[in-house]
Amino acid sequence: MDTPRAGIRNDWRREGKTMTTVRNRTVLITGAGGGLGRRLARSFARRGAYVVASDVRLADARRTADELTGCGWAAEAAELNVADEASIRRVRDALDRAGRRVEILVNNAGLVFGGAFGDVPLERHCRTLEVNALGPVRVTHVFWPHLTAADEGHVVNIASASAMIGLPFATTYAASKWAVLGFSESLRDELHAAGCRSVHVTAVCPGYIATGMFDGVRPPLLMPWLKPGPLAEAIVRAVQRNRDIVRTPWIVKLIPFGRGTMHRKLFRALLRLLRVPQSMVSWRGHAAAAQELCAAPHPQPSAAGSTTRQRSTPAKALLPPPSSGALPVPENA
Repeated sequence: MDTPRAGIRNDWRREGKTMTTVRNRTVLITGAGGGLGRRLARSFARRGAYVVASDVRLADARRTADELTGCGWAAEAAELNVADEASIRRVRDALDRAGRRVEILVNNAGLVFGGAFGDVPLERHCRTLEVNALGPVRVTHVFWPHLTAADEGHVVNIASASAMIGLPFATTYAASKWAVLGFSESLRDELHAAGCRSVHVTAVCPGYIATGMFDGVRPPLLMPWLKPGPLAEAIVRAVQRNRDIVRTPWIVKLIPFGRGTMHRKLFRALLRLLRVPQSMVSWRGHAAAAQELCAAPHPQPSAAGSTTRQRSTPAKALLPPPSSGALPVPENA
């Protein structure tokens, strides 16, 4: 296991006396078919975790799992739609049958639609909230029995720097990330109030990530593009040290201080000076992928108020069940 640097060790001691073990843990990552999710899968796998790479597009999840197994790491792929509870339960049931229990859950799946609020179709606003805000709630709730039964459980919610400030031309995206941050903090405080020290919650609030999801965006001043590889490594280290929140780059750490100490008009003027409100004006994003996600079938309520199951391919394991043994990988590989 990597020895923490002095500055990071202080965070670890402040936020938890124990560290989350990654080696030989089962990690479920949503949205693992590409971008940050795929990088997270690599970062966990190289430390000896068994990675369940899930995505709404099974082919993308398989590519990630194949990449990991090709390196000699332990992984499997699963089709999982965070907007469909039945899809999530199918993955959980498949893991139950294989004798696996999710101990680290990474709620990474998300989408974004840029544009003036009134010009963006209502269906896209609703879809953004379904995936970004309700998705982590659904997945965490379905896998809650796994997480609470584990010796160590950990929930990682990928929020955004926009979870702490408004983001014009991405109004619903920002709102969904505010919800993710609020969910993370509330769940963490609830666990602490109940005296539960075995389940930890980490919220991640990054700036713009160079994955293609934000194509066309002009990042604000002093906020460079984040590379998904180093960001994934930082997130895994934060999980190991049970950190409550990750804010990056450095200027994102100053947002709570600015909001809390500066007059509202002065703070907004500072944001304009840094070009935050204009950053999403020229957004193009993953237009084709976003369109496909928007066209995905939504669960429809039945007459009894329950959720109608959508037909989809069941989660398919690409590796044998745990009895065959996971490959031992050095923690600091």
